[in-house]
Amino acid sequence: MKNRKILPVILFWTLYISYTSTYILRLNLSCASSALEQIGKMSTAQLASLGGVFSMTYAIGKLLNGGIGDRVKPWIMVTVGLLLAGFGNLVFGFLPPYGAMLVCWGLNAFGQSMLWGAILRLVSSIFDEETARKRAPVMGTSIAMGNILGILLSSWLVTNWSIQTVFWIPGTLAIGLAVIVLLTGHKTVTQESKGVFPLRQLLRPEVLIMVLPAVIQGAIKDNVSLFMVDYFAKQFLLDTTLNPFYILFIPLSGLVGRMVYPMVYKWLGCNEDRASMLGFLFCALCALPLSLNLGGATVATLCLCGIYAFISIVNTSFLSMYPLHFAREGNVSSISSVMDFVIYLGHAVSTTIYGVLIVRYGYDAMYLTWVFISIAAVILLGLNTVVLRRMNSAKDAFPHINGKCNNND
Repeated sequence: MKNRKILPVILFWTLYISYTSTYILRLNLSCASSALEQIGKMSTAQLASLGGVFSMTYAIGKLLNGGIGDRVKPWIMVTVGLLLAGFGNLVFGFLPPYGAMLVCWGLNAFGQSMLWGAILRLVSSIFDEETARKRAPVMGTSIAMGNILGILLSSWLVTNWSIQTVFWIPGTLAIGLAVIVLLTGHKTVTQESKGVFPLRQLLRPEVLIMVLPAVIQGAIKDNVSLFMVDYFAKQFLLDTTLNPFYILFIPLSGLVGRMVYPMVYKWLGCNEDRASMLGFLFCALCALPLSLNLGGATVATLCLCGIYAFISIVNTSFLSMYPLHFAREGNVSSISSVMDFVIYLGHAVSTTIYGVLIVRYGYDAMYLTWVFISIAAVILLGLNTVVLRRMNSAKDAFPHINGKCNNND
């Protein structure tokens, strides 16, 4: 009996560390970008292309893997995903020709696309519904923790070792974690599910109305991470590979945003839509000084910290809380994959656009677009709440629209 209680906790933290590692496996490229450019392996436009390939492959992978994640044992999905991401990083570390880099980074993205839905399904299976809703936001903090560790580890490796080790060491870590998940995950019993192809889920009215806000979130969140090193290097002539001070606080603020999410969620009547609206509103306010190029590196750091903290609140709503409404019908992985798909589709499209925009008009232009699309997201989410109230089927599936909290939340 005691082992039955301990095993879910052990698995939960194993999954936490595993998902933390995935952000190290993607953020290492951003941290190594300046060094790669200095040795002639990459330009800003090529960095944007790699980011676009990652996001597009990740989005497509979500469509393919989301439904599978509700049918196949989730620990298998996590194991295979970590192996692919780790292998992609290992080969990338040999700094092959740019075309091969695109392939490796796409493999990394596809592997990572197999993880979150399966992880969330495991969490919803090994805990009761009430406990799962409390654990899901905690799992969401692994994203910010991965960003922090990715900055520290990658900056240290570039400075003290070599560019290659920035990819080799995280890749080896991912493969090691895959082995641990393989050895521990098979001991768990997960709920049976029919699984639905995510594209069919995307056509559901209560999902479809969330598409545009999710796309907007994708256009902001990961572009903060992708361009922040290049931004400080070019805008303020800072050598961020040697001094990560300015960029370190940005992922740290994301952790803060995810940690305060439960309090914000409860304060707003256990309504994730309201939490998202608040996050987008403050993103617009923080992006405004950047778009006007006000202040120096310190002001820019504070503004980017604010953006990343509040967009992390939005991300927690979309990826951790919203999919749990579909736990009873066994579609947590599918809905999670749909949300991830549209988020990364937004990132893929916007990254390609921003790559051109930055080269022609500078980073100010990108931040100005964030002001307008964040305000648009607030309006869209407000309209979505009204639509949900008018949908009879949504009243039972989405009790949060009534703005009431469970006493146990």
